[in-house]
Amino acid sequence: MAVNHRKSRVADGVRDEVAMIISREIRDPRLGFVTVIRVEMPVDQSVAKIYVSPMGDAKAQTESMRALHHSRGFVRKLLSQRMTTRTVPEILFVQDRGLDNAQRVSEIMAGWKTDEKADEPAAVTAAGPGEPAPPTDED
Repeated sequence: MAVNHRKSRVADGVRDEVAMIISREIRDPRLGFVTVIRVEMPVDQSVAKIYVSPMGDAKAQTESMRALHHSRGFVRKLLSQRMTTRTVPEILFVQDRGLDNAQRVSEIMAGWKTDEKADEPAAVTAAGPGEPAPPTDED
């Protein structure tokens, strides 16, 4: 239990520091607005998989990921100066698709609602307001 708690605490610390480094220290013009979503680390803390969500269109996201990949050594160097652990993990930036997937699901659901609303007025106008609905084949 203590190992998992320590692992979680270290991962949270890495997430916070990397978010600060990305927002304040990296001066790459390709880097747009990037949100650090989460950090996953194995028990030995040898690698930190940093899940990020770059904003913008596909080209801007690609450029941001290239800038992050290019700055991995710089980020690791700054982490080594700020963290009190014996070893500093290798840095691996991974684009998190969770926000994209959530937005896609929202768009699909909004389309369903639009389709439902389009179907409702047809049923009301066929019967007319206050009149019983005409019989259907199902009745």
